[in-house]
Amino acid sequence: MLITLDDETVTRILTFVVAETLPSSTALVEVLGKMLDVNMADHWQSDETFFDLLRDKQAINVMLQQVGGKSVAEGNITSTAKVQKQIIKDYLDGTRKSRKQDWQPNYMQFPMQAYTDKGGIAAVANWNEAKPYFC
Repeated sequence: MLITLDDETVTRILTFVVAETLPSSTALVEVLGKMLDVNMADHWQSDETFFDLLRDKQAINVMLQQVGGKSVAEGNITSTAKVQKQIIKDYLDGTRKSRKQDWQPNYMQFPMQAYTDKGGIAAVANWNEAKPYFC
């Protein structure tokens, strides 16, 4: 079947096959992202699903500091996670003036970075083990 397709189409299909087979949360993905200098802002932006899955209040407050500044984050430290996430969304959609227009969460950097020292993010732990071999 692929033999009947032009090179551009086969290359496009191969891209999706490779993307689907890369194991997420592994050092391999982090190493490739870093080596290829991938900028996730070219491919991803926050949406409702991202914010729905975001639960760690400490991480949310750090994100608020990244987009709104230290005084905004400190001023909303006791606000609920829901309120803080809405403020972040307001900065990102232009309702409020963001201090960082091209913001991407630390989770979308290569290598992935955590917001807290709690641990539990496999990609960060795996990168830390592989890092000495690639840097």
